[in-house]
Amino acid sequence: MFVLACANLPADVTEFEAALEDGVRHFAQRPEKMVSIKGATVEALDEITIDLSGATVDLEARPPQAKKGAASSITARHFLLRADPVRLRGRELRSRIDGEEVAFAVSPTDDGKLILALKKVARGQAEFSISAADLQQLLTEVAREKALAQGVTVDDLRLDLRTTEGRAVDVKIIVAARKIVFRATLNITGTLTIDDEFVAHFSNLKCRGEGAIAAVASAAISSQFSKIENKAFPLSALPLGGARVRNMELRAENGMLSARAELGS
Repeated sequence: MFVLACANLPADVTEFEAALEDGVRHFAQRPEKMVSIKGATVEALDEITIDLSGATVDLEARPPQAKKGAASSITARHFLLRADPVRLRGRELRSRIDGEEVAFAVSPTDDGKLILALKKVARGQAEFSISAADLQQLLTEVAREKALAQGVTVDDLRLDLRTTEGRAVDVKIIVAARKIVFRATLNITGTLTIDDEFVAHFSNLKCRGEGAIAAVASAAISSQFSKIENKAFPLSALPLGGARVRNMELRAENGMLSARAELGS
């Protein structure tokens, strides 16, 4: 889903390419150009390529809501979104969406802009991956930020991932933390699943601990579980929207967490 900083769809392909480039920069930054478009008319393009490789991204930078109804559409014979890799909080993620005969919905927003959202893919693939080491470091950084607000220092965090079934992975996190001179080791378990939008969700989170402040720390962490379980964690720079998703798999193996799916009928 991309924001176009214009009230009307550009009639010229070059102008549309520039508008989409600006939209991509809503959540991704790198010095080089990221968007390439080929075709004679905006409404029926030959190719749209968005290359985020090497960019720093904020996958939680959400675009404004589109108005209901009043949507037009554009098509492209081929669409490629490549991120090999992008950097999120200094860590590397890789994703790729490759589709043929693709349609996008173009919808206005309340603030006079346009939203470009994936609507249909005749056939294609979507992939995402991150190393377990980078994911562990991401979780460590977030945990330290949250813990410091409570006066707690996180000394170490270890992550263990185990594939259970097609779209789910068992998660085990061991956290070594301290507050003043008191120390605790916390064991957090839960399940990570992925939906058709390539958005991850946590569920069944539980915490138990050992040490002088374990009971207090476990209670403090457990009180946040409902917020975490209600939060969406987007794994792709582009929601899959109306694209039909088939054979979705989430795997934890060989030091990697990866997801892949087939798109289309």
